[in-house]
Amino acid sequence: MTVSLAQSLRSTWERLAQRLRTREGALVAALLAGAGALRLPLMIFHGYYADLATYVRWGDIANHGLSTLYSSSTSVTGGGPGRPGGFGAFPVMAINYPPGTPYLFGAIVYLYNHFLQPIYHSSLNALVQQDGPGPFIAKIPLLLADLAMIFLLYSQARKRHSMRFAFVAAASFALSPALLYNGVIWGQTDGFVALPLLVALFAVIEERYILGGASLALAVLIKPQPVVFAPLFLLYLWRWAGREQFVRFTMAGLVTTLAVALPVLIPRFQLPDMIHNMQAASYNDNLILSSDAFNFWWLIGRGKEAIGSTFLGVRSGLIGDALFGAVLLLCGALIWRRRDSAVFALALAVALFGFFMFMGGQHERYLFLFIPLALASVILARRDQMVELIALYLAGTALCFLNMLVGVGGGYFAGGQIIPFVSLPTLSAYIAANFTPLGVTLAFLHLIAFLYALSVMLGQWVGPPTPAQFEQRKRTAQGVEVQP
Repeated sequence: MTVSLAQSLRSTWERLAQRLRTREGALVAALLAGAGALRLPLMIFHGYYADLATYVRWGDIANHGLSTLYSSSTSVTGGGPGRPGGFGAFPVMAINYPPGTPYLFGAIVYLYNHFLQPIYHSSLNALVQQDGPGPFIAKIPLLLADLAMIFLLYSQARKRHSMRFAFVAAASFALSPALLYNGVIWGQTDGFVALPLLVALFAVIEERYILGGASLALAVLIKPQPVVFAPLFLLYLWRWAGREQFVRFTMAGLVTTLAVALPVLIPRFQLPDMIHNMQAASYNDNLILSSDAFNFWWLIGRGKEAIGSTFLGVRSGLIGDALFGAVLLLCGALIWRRRDSAVFALALAVALFGFFMFMGGQHERYLFLFIPLALASVILARRDQMVELIALYLAGTALCFLNMLVGVGGGYFAGGQIIPFVSLPTLSAYIAANFTPLGVTLAFLHLIAFLYALSVMLGQWVGPPTPAQFEQRKRTAQGVEVQP
């Protein structure tokens, strides 16, 4: 068995070395190396809102025992509504993510404690609160997730398009300012969620349903927001893959969820604590509708109102739920009508955009998942679909980045380093002084982009003509009589 494993590793290495000796292999290696080199210096920045320190603190809790992961952590009030947990002026919050995130940072803390703490003579929790090796170490999984996504997008594009197209598509993602700002600068985990989400999307399209179900479950187990995609995945499978594949996908997701969640279910059943923590931090009547997410609520001047407030005689959160539900139904109807991989990816992206625009409790970065999904739709598209999808991808990237930049610059970091290691007092002062009009402008641009995305999606309602239909239309246009 050992010999067989060694032979397998040697064979894999030989294939990899052979691939690297090709022009394409060298190009991909250069792209990944360049993406990594760009990110390494940014990783020493401590980020914003103490989010990274919060994740590391969750890792500390995980190392003290998974059996009390949720039941032992409690929230401390303060720091303002809608703000994430952390240190200093920010509230220390209970673990309000599914177990994947505390597991991930628990592993980082464990490795740090055993190998690096004797060198730095400080806990990672203390070290991560200032620029330097602490943030760098904590962001290593985010770096690896970025590189894995870049490679995945390249390989998927290369299956369907030219090497040049695949390189440009992957490079556009590698250099995306939204990806850089969200991940290796800020220290958010959205990129780590996007990786299994993309794997799930491409796996389903390639009819690898067990991998798809397991990957989607992993995305939800890292952060709760991807659960909004589950109905659309299941609908696509029920309609186009058949009942057997629907069951395989679902069972793979359930088994993966059970396996990952088992330490928080046995010996102590912590599911009620986990759900309570997630609801308390993400969606309840006391939270504000928009935490600097420049969306529909911000546009109509109610962004700082509570989810439980009344609007037009109805609870605001209920209106948001209904509007998002309508978007989800439109996406589902299109998926039911069209068996088209690009349309499926586009419907997922539009659903995420609707979630950001209308649901309560949104943050400035919650549009992020639109970017990889929109790029996936470009990669999966036919040539006649591409122009509009590329426009959506570029617009979503720009708006997501600007929403984060203005949200950070006009909030608690006004006058600070909204761009890492660069003092821009004029820009910071401008954003702070014009925060409201800038927010309204971005909210209006988000609405325009969302309506455009809806129009592009609904424009796919009628599929392309079959070859026979195309030939018939061509002959009719030329005045040639078509025989019945």
